[in-house]
Amino acid sequence: MHVIRLHGPWEYEPLARVADDHRPLPQPGRAILPADWSQSLGADFRGQVRFLRRFNCPTGLDHEHRVYLVVEGVESFGELLLNGATLGTTRVGEGSFRADITSHLALHNTLSIKIESLENPGGILGGIRLEIDEPT
Repeated sequence: MHVIRLHGPWEYEPLARVADDHRPLPQPGRAILPADWSQSLGADFRGQVRFLRRFNCPTGLDHEHRVYLVVEGVESFGELLLNGATLGTTRVGEGSFRADITSHLALHNTLSIKIESLENPGGILGGIRLEIDEPT
């Protein structure tokens, strides 16, 4: 298996605060993951943030290769999309997320992870990587 780590930089954009917090949203920015959002958005930020990471398709793939996306350490609700296609969701306490993304890959790709945290500072606290299973 070959591993490609997607540390960053990631773009992030605050989308909304929790319903009872009417302060202006923090500015969008860039981050290296894994990290919680307390340093960039403030330790008291609760709400939704979208993280975007662009990457090119791994080279040397043929029809026998399988490519998986693995996301670890999402401590809140998360929705994952690749090139606009929904891959799935994570929930508090579920641990890691793993999905076969082979059929969703394009030459240039955009991975979107929308995190919603209502209690603790949110973010992606574990690694994000592509795992390429090579044919036997």
